[in-house]
Amino acid sequence: MKRLFLVFLAASFAFSTYVSYLLETDQEVRSWSAAAYAGFSFTIPHSELFGPYEVLPLLTEAAVDHNVNLLRDVQLLEEDNNIAFTTFVFLTRNSSFLGGIPLQAGSHLTIEETKDSNFILHSHRVPQDEESIKGTIQTLGRSHTRIVQPLHHFPDYVSPFGTYHVEQTDSVSEEQFLKTLVDLFNGYLENHIAEPVPLTADDFAVQTDQTPVSTTFDPTYVQTLAWTLWGITGLVLMFYIMRNGKTVAIYSMHGFSLVQIWKALVGRVSMLLFFVCIVLLPIVATCLFGWQPRYLIVTFLAVTIPYVLVLGLSWLFVYSISRSKLIDGIKNNSNTKLFLLVSQAAKAVALVAALAFLLQISDRITELEEVRHSLTDWDISKDYGEFYPHLEGYDSDEYERGTGIERTSNIITEKLYPVLNADGAIYIDTDSYQEDTLIFDAQHNPDMIRSIRVNPNYLRMFPVVDEHQQTVVIDEEETDRVLLVPHQYKGKEDEIVSYFKEVYASWLTIERYQSEQFSHLHEQDFHIVWLADQQSVFSFNIDVFPEENNMIIDPIIEVVTENNSYPLDRDFFRGSIGNDPLKVKLLDQSTAKTYEHYLPLLRDLQLEDNAKHLVTINEQAQKDISEIQRALTLDTILFVLTATIALFMIVQTSHLLFAQHKKRFLLRRFFGHSLLRAYRNVLFWTLTTWIVILSTALYRYSGYQDLTIITLALFLAEVVVTLVVLTRLEQKNKVSILKGE
Repeated sequence: MKRLFLVFLAASFAFSTYVSYLLETDQEVRSWSAAAYAGFSFTIPHSELFGPYEVLPLLTEAAVDHNVNLLRDVQLLEEDNNIAFTTFVFLTRNSSFLGGIPLQAGSHLTIEETKDSNFILHSHRVPQDEESIKGTIQTLGRSHTRIVQPLHHFPDYVSPFGTYHVEQTDSVSEEQFLKTLVDLFNGYLENHIAEPVPLTADDFAVQTDQTPVSTTFDPTYVQTLAWTLWGITGLVLMFYIMRNGKTVAIYSMHGFSLVQIWKALVGRVSMLLFFVCIVLLPIVATCLFGWQPRYLIVTFLAVTIPYVLVLGLSWLFVYSISRSKLIDGIKNNSNTKLFLLVSQAAKAVALVAALAFLLQISDRITELEEVRHSLTDWDISKDYGEFYPHLEGYDSDEYERGTGIERTSNIITEKLYPVLNADGAIYIDTDSYQEDTLIFDAQHNPDMIRSIRVNPNYLRMFPVVDEHQQTVVIDEEETDRVLLVPHQYKGKEDEIVSYFKEVYASWLTIERYQSEQFSHLHEQDFHIVWLADQQSVFSFNIDVFPEENNMIIDPIIEVVTENNSYPLDRDFFRGSIGNDPLKVKLLDQSTAKTYEHYLPLLRDLQLEDNAKHLVTINEQAQKDISEIQRALTLDTILFVLTATIALFMIVQTSHLLFAQHKKRFLLRRFFGHSLLRAYRNVLFWTLTTWIVILSTALYRYSGYQDLTIITLALFLAEVVVTLVVLTRLEQKNKVSILKGE
C-alpha cells in the first residue's frame, strides 16, 4: 500500500508541474497582447476601395503626424499548422510594448527598422528567416510562436481590416487622432469616387470587445484534474494509514512519540521524494526552457501547497489512530467512524461529479452530431487548399515602383490560373455579404446591387437550377457576361443590366485593356439566366451569415470565365483584397503533395516566392467540431478520473462498513438471508445517497434528456460493485468470525 501511495504522490508532483507549465505558458501568450499597452484602439471600415497598399500609407501618415506608435495583433497559420502570435509595429518613438519583450539573443527593432526594414523578432530560429531575425524572443512555451514584424509586412499576410492599437498617446487624444484618420481616408475616397459618402469617426470605432490573443485553453479543467489527483493521493494515504493501525499501536506501545510514528509511517519517505522533486525541478526546467524564475516560483508553490495539505491530513490520521484503544490497535480494529464519514462524503461528491460529466458527454455528443449535420457542406473543404501567404517575393523593387502588382497579377491570371482552373480549382467571392461589409455598405453605398462571383467549377460542385428546374451549366468558353439572377428580380432586369454594365465599363479605364487583344470584351452582351427562387448558395466564408451555416439565400451570381473577363477581373489568387482566395484542388487531400506537383510551374512562372506554401482551407466544420471534440475529450478524462475516485471510495466505504458490522452481516448470512436482505443497511444508505444525488441533479441538470437513464445506470453500478465487494469480504472473513476473532 505504501508503494501505491508513493506512486500517486509522484504522479501528483509530476502532473502539478505540468499544469503549472500549461498555466504559465497560457499566461505568457495572453501577455503578448499589444492591447494592454494601447491608449486607444480603432478599426478600418470594410470596403473594396481600401486595399492593404492603400491603407498602409494612410495609417503611417497619421502615426507620424501625431508622433504615436501603431500596433496590430494577428494570429497567423504557420507551415506546420501551428499558430504564430504576431504583432505588426510601426514606431515613431520608444515603445513600452517592444521594450517589454525579453530577448534570448540579439537586439530589439529600432524606430527606423520598423519603417523600412525586413528585420523581425522571432521566438524560434527559423532557417528560411535566419537572415531577417534580428532578435530571438525568450519564451517559456515551445508550442506557441511569437513574432514581431514591421507594420509594412502585414499586406503579405492579412487584409487591412482589423483592430489597430495606438501606443504612447500622451501627446494626442483619441478624438484628435481619429479626426486625422478620417480626413486622410475621406481625402483618398474623394480622389477615387465622384460623389463619396464621407466617413466619420464612428466608422473607425471598434464595434465589439476585442480578445487579441486567444489560446483556446481553459485552465479550469487542468487545475481541477491536478487537485483531483492530489485528492486521490490523500484518500490513498488515509486508507494506507488506516490499514496500518496495528503498526501505529505497536509503535505507541514501545514508547515512540507521535512525530516518530508519523515519520516512520509517512513522513520520512514522502519528504525524501519531495526533496528529490524540488532539486530536480530547476535543473530540468533550466535545461528545457532556460532560466525562468517566475515559472520555478509558481511551480514550487503549486506542488508545495497541496503537499503540505496532504502531510497535514496524514498527521491527523496518525493522531486519530494513535488515540484509539491499544487492544483495538493491536487487533487492527481502529475506530473507523471518521474515515467512514469522510469516505461517504467523498463518494457522494465523486458520484455527483461523474454524473455531471456523463451528462456533459451526452450533451457534447448530441451537439457534435448536430454540428456535423448542419455543416456538411464544409466537408468538401478537405479536398481544397489555398496558397499562403501572398507575398511580394522577389518583386519588391517593382512593387515600390508600382509595377510589381500588375506584373505578378498578369502572370497569375494568364498563366497560372488556367492550369489550376483546368485541374478543378474553385473560386467564389462573397466579400460583399460579410457582416462588416453589409453594415458599411448600408451606410455609405445603399444603392449598390449586391452579388457574388464564381467560376464554372464552383457551379459544378454546388449546382443551382433555373426557373425551369434545369441545372445551370456555364462553359469556360463563354464570352458573354453571365448573370444568374433569382426569378423574384425579373421585373428589375433593365436596372440590373445597367448597373453591371457600368461596373464592368470601369475596366476600360486601364490602358492595357484598351488594346486590340481585349477588343472582344469592349462591347459584351449580357446573358441573364433566371434562377428558381429560394436557393441557398454555400459561401465558403466563415464570416458570411454564420448563424445560417454560411449559406446565402438567392444572391445574384456573376459567372467569371477565362473568356468573358479581363485578367485582373479574375485575379483569384488573393481573392477580394486578400479574402476568398482560389481553392486549389488537392491531390489525395495532401497540401504537401499538391504543392510539390505545382512547384515546377511556380518556378517557371517565377511565382514560388509569391506562394511559398499551400495550406488547408480554414474549415468551419473542423473548427467547430474540433472545439467540441476538445471539450468532449476533457470531459471524458474528468469522467474517468471521477469515476475512478468513486469506484475507489465505494470499495473503501464497503470495507469500512463491513469492518463495523461484519458480525451482524455474517450472522444474517449464516441464517440464510439473501444478499439484499443481509446487507440492507448498506443498500439503504446507498439508496439514501442516490436520492440526495438525484434531487441535486434534478435541480441542477433538469434540462438534460438522459438524466434519468444515466442516474439509474450509475446507481445500479454502485449497487453491483458494493455487493461484489461485500461478498468477497464475506468469504474472506467467515473463518475468523467463526473463531470469535
